[in-house]
Amino acid sequence: AAPAYPATNVAAGRQAGAPGLALLARATLIDAYLADGRTEEAERELHAAIREQPEAPLWRMYLGRLYARGHRVDEAVAQFQVVADRQPTSSEPLIAIVEAWTLAGNREQARSAAERLIERHGSSLQTLLVQGNAQSRFGDLAQAEAAYRKALADHPKEPVAVISLANVLAAHER
Repeated sequence: AAPAYPATNVAAGRQAGAPGLALLARATLIDAYLADGRTEEAERELHAAIREQPEAPLWRMYLGRLYARGHRVDEAVAQFQVVADRQPTSSEPLIAIVEAWTLAGNREQARSAAERLIERHGSSLQTLLVQGNAQSRFGDLAQAEAAYRKALADHPKEPVAVISLANVLAAHER
């Protein structure tokens, strides 16, 4: 049986004048739908949230991730792009675009998105790791190695970069 997460929690939170509580209640409801495999209900709730709060990036990012999991990559990227356009200083939506294209197996789109990410947000640890992960996934091991080495040059003790570089070197059999 499905756990009881009544949608009235969202309405109750709004009536109480607690937007944070309403947001948390809606997110909890969506998570419950997803945990129970009720993706259609989760998607419907996300669309309702976007209609009510069109400027809130949370719902579009959430919907994009739902689409990406369902292999609806074009729809996922469209949601992430809306957030990227509205929040040009945030790297999160562009990272999500790179990851969506990578998971979909679209090398050219992932590469292009990774280039835009680094162009817009610079060569930070996070952007270089995302770029390296995409390159590694597509077998571009020399390029992945270069991205991980660049990340390690600035962050020599970063464990994720160390492990990522080690994995690429092992794949190169070096």
